[in-house]
Amino acid sequence: MNGQVNINADFYSAKGIEDRHPGFVTRAIARTTVSIDNVIQLPFEIYLTTNQIGFQQPFNQIGISPKIGNWLQLHAGYFSKKLSNLTFGDLRILGGGIDLTPGDFRASFVYGLGRIARSPDSLIAYQGEYTRTISAIKLGYGDEMESFLHFNVVRSIDDTNSLTKIPSITLPQPMANTVASITSGFKVDKYFRVNGEVSVSATTRSLSLPALTSEDVTTIPTWVLPVNSSSSFDKAFRVSAFLTPTNAFALQSMVQWIGPGFISQGFPQLQNDVFEWTVSPSIRLFSNTLFLKPSIGIRNNNVLENKFSTTTRTIGSFVGMWQPTSQFSLNTTYTNFGMSSEHQNDTLLMRNVFSFFSVNPRYSFRLFDATSTIGALYSFQDVEDQNPILQFTNRTKVQLASVFHSLIFPSTLSFHTNLSVNSVITSLISTKIYSLQEKVSKGFTNQALTTSLQIGINYIEADISDVQMLILTQIQYDLGNNLGKLLLNSSLNSFLSHDEKIRSSFRELQSTLQYSVSF
Repeated sequence: MNGQVNINADFYSAKGIEDRHPGFVTRAIARTTVSIDNVIQLPFEIYLTTNQIGFQQPFNQIGISPKIGNWLQLHAGYFSKKLSNLTFGDLRILGGGIDLTPGDFRASFVYGLGRIARSPDSLIAYQGEYTRTISAIKLGYGDEMESFLHFNVVRSIDDTNSLTKIPSITLPQPMANTVASITSGFKVDKYFRVNGEVSVSATTRSLSLPALTSEDVTTIPTWVLPVNSSSSFDKAFRVSAFLTPTNAFALQSMVQWIGPGFISQGFPQLQNDVFEWTVSPSIRLFSNTLFLKPSIGIRNNNVLENKFSTTTRTIGSFVGMWQPTSQFSLNTTYTNFGMSSEHQNDTLLMRNVFSFFSVNPRYSFRLFDATSTIGALYSFQDVEDQNPILQFTNRTKVQLASVFHSLIFPSTLSFHTNLSVNSVITSLISTKIYSLQEKVSKGFTNQALTTSLQIGINYIEADISDVQMLILTQIQYDLGNNLGKLLLNSSLNSFLSHDEKIRSSFRELQSTLQYSVSF
């Protein structure tokens, strides 16, 4: 048996402001795997808390996914699984499932609750939601890293009786959704591989409407999809290509088209009405001391060209890492996400650009018989928003410049110093934060006991000038004999306002006691 258990107890108190956290919360997370004769593996997952918040899924969750031999795995309780990129993947369900992988044969079946009913809450402007049952099946042949052909079907339906005591006028419409896809991939040779998926989606947006008769539409069995006047159908496809001719160069590209009516409730975060392509090479040079990974892509909506305008998004990024020696390194990143509308009427013109750049040099050397590291970080973020609602350009610029130094002695005594300036400029206000932080750490009794103290002070310039002080302490003790570790984190946040009429001074104290054990 192996795994990890974490148990946390959080304490919080505040003076001068309303509490921003509960006063006391306990949490427990356990992940374990029990092996029987190296043939049967039983993975368990448990999530528990005393502060349940009504999300789509409850936090208190227990799941088990036993693996028997090399070709059979079962799922029970809460679990996650991915079938394909367009059908089922980012949803955690409560139910059961089975995976069969004998040889090159692939079969999966999933059934459970993708969502639990929640009543409306007017205090947070929440409409409520129905219990949603979801089932999925996958059949195919071949390994997805080699050549394969798979068929996927996902069906979900809301339980209209799960919120019967609430007036229907306040509720969202109950839905039903069925998605089917074919995924395939093949290797041209050991350097080049192509994967693709073609999918069809059928969605009924309101189960409250009467069903259509056979005279109105070609008969579709209700077990496939209850069809009425709110039903719609759409399609999507995705193709990816991977080229790796050498260890020093690789190229990945992707093209996907998702219709405006394509919905997959097994992938709630999947965006529709999208045509997108990306190209991303990666290059290693000079005996792997230089790594470059640029990426460029375009994303458009209005794929059917039936809207007044098309929104175009430019997606670009760059990551560079250079380490010519073991003492010096330089990392850079750049990200650009631009969006613009092609509508000719100026009152509907929309343009949004997000850019981010950072550079981080670092140098290590010996000083006072200790390992010394100095470095710097500069980052720049620029967000420009032009839209017809604001009627003016809303621009936000964020700059961060910092220098840091660390000194680590063989005795485990270490010092870490950080000095930074953070500037935030918007169309309405300008804010600067000057920060100085010092952290001292020390280990005792052969590192069984480690301690640290960090003190930071922030000078904040905005409409008025304020001061913030942070004190953080950490004590960790290793119980030894594989009995686990105890960790106590405490923080004191003191905010001193220059003008109590504008902002109030306050103080927050937060502590976390954690026990963790790995086995």
